[in-house]
Amino acid sequence: MSVYQILSDNYEAALPKDSFIAPKIPEKKLNGAIKGMNKDLDPDAVIVIYDSTLFGGAEDGIMFTNDTFYYHPAFNNVFSVKYTDIISAEYKKDVSKNKKGNDVVKESVVVETSDKSCTIEESGVNAKMLAKLINLLKNGSGHQDVEEIRNIPLEDLPSEVKIAYLKIIVNFTYSDDDVIDEEEVKEIYSLMQRLKFTQEDRFEIMSYIEKHDVSEDMLLEIIFSQLNEVTKKSFSPSLLKDLIAILTSSKKGTVVYLDSPFIMNMAKKLNVAEDVLEILKKSIDNDRRIYDPSIDDKGLSTGFSEVIAGAGSVGIPVAALYFSGAVTGLGATGITSGLASLGFGGVLGFSSMATGLGVLLLLGYGAHRGIKVLTGSSEVDARMQKEKMLMEVGKHQQRTMNSLIQDIQLIVGKIEVAFKETARLVSDNAKQEQVLRTLLARLGQMTAANSAMSKDFRLTENCAMRTKLPHTLDVKRLEAITDSPTTKKFYQLVLDCYEEKSMEVGTKEKPETKVVWLVKADLDNETVANLNALLSQLGYFSTAGTLKGIFK
Repeated sequence: MSVYQILSDNYEAALPKDSFIAPKIPEKKLNGAIKGMNKDLDPDAVIVIYDSTLFGGAEDGIMFTNDTFYYHPAFNNVFSVKYTDIISAEYKKDVSKNKKGNDVVKESVVVETSDKSCTIEESGVNAKMLAKLINLLKNGSGHQDVEEIRNIPLEDLPSEVKIAYLKIIVNFTYSDDDVIDEEEVKEIYSLMQRLKFTQEDRFEIMSYIEKHDVSEDMLLEIIFSQLNEVTKKSFSPSLLKDLIAILTSSKKGTVVYLDSPFIMNMAKKLNVAEDVLEILKKSIDNDRRIYDPSIDDKGLSTGFSEVIAGAGSVGIPVAALYFSGAVTGLGATGITSGLASLGFGGVLGFSSMATGLGVLLLLGYGAHRGIKVLTGSSEVDARMQKEKMLMEVGKHQQRTMNSLIQDIQLIVGKIEVAFKETARLVSDNAKQEQVLRTLLARLGQMTAANSAMSKDFRLTENCAMRTKLPHTLDVKRLEAITDSPTTKKFYQLVLDCYEEKSMEVGTKEKPETKVVWLVKADLDNETVANLNALLSQLGYFSTAGTLKGIFK
């Protein structure tokens, strides 16, 4: 049995309520525990945390990682030991008499290694079960690769997994009426875009639409064979959410997902209860509230709070609701950026190594107010964050349309090849062939023009977005705002978007050379957008961030 599975099955019986398991560890506690117990620890290696501090900082307590046990009692040194180095973990119960003659029971766990020992005495901890848990880890594999416990969003999983996921969606669209209509094709294209499908992968899905001949059981087998234990917790609810979303989007009138045999059978296969399905439906409805003109930022925030609370009430990680992104078309990075801007920190708990530059958005530094705090001006446009999210949705829709155009061009090319072959075999259809060739030529011209216009649009958009970036990077400020355990690895990701150059400063009489970091000229639109959001959410542009850089 794996380290994660052992901890998942036993930590609740051993530790008090103020304990957390990945991917549901709050970012504040994750940072606190790492700072308090091992500052060099990879955040993705942490599996379970018990916070014994009075104010919830998690610097003291117990931490289990992929290969090590940590214990930090208040006002004492940290004890840490690899599971493989543990000789024994013994439960002890001492009974003594107090001054009134009453029994005083003291329970503890004594952990022994070859060169040191530690006695764990924590109120609220079930010492007997904790000893059992530590011994299970000692006797188990003793180690699990960090890659096996990262919570990775669907867009960053292998193509084979994403293709199998979409094929299940295609099977579903045919299940009720044996027809796939334009609304369903639109939803499939939108989903492929937010999952970052290549054109080759999109063509495989569009070809599969014609035959849809692979069973759901076989497709699920392909998917689960490549998911780690943590990611599996997000997969099943996510698939069902996408099925319900497509059902309610593509069908006219009121649709009850409980009446869909495909959805209910899939829920049974994946062991997803009806109360979870209800939360998934609420999440879909909440995603779509972004189009409601009466809803402002406060309304969006309230809606997300209710959905997040609902996920907790049925025992699923919030990441499961956005494993494939949001129904509106925002990918995992986009929706978590939106949540962060509304003040929802690192609520999704996706792996901090999952999406490169975009991943910082998952960490959520949206609560920074910078100069607004220092000047006392805290009033913010009530619809500002909603507007930002809608703009991201619009960008997604533009990218989806571009994908459609690219695929139309591909099909046009294949038709031309087919006609050439037809002309070779059937020489007496020359007139009809010429008419079709003329129409194809016009279609090709139109799609090519659209592609050219899209290229211009992307260039304009790139120039506009670059105006928000610091042309010259303040490296000291960057160091200062990436000094926490969950952000330090993003220092290099930001720096990689800049290049070191020498610049002539001063006067002709007193020339001087200065080394600066200038933003690279070849960054694509997505990288520029992610970089801007990354720096904003870290607080690079805030007065607080500036001051941190000055006093670094």
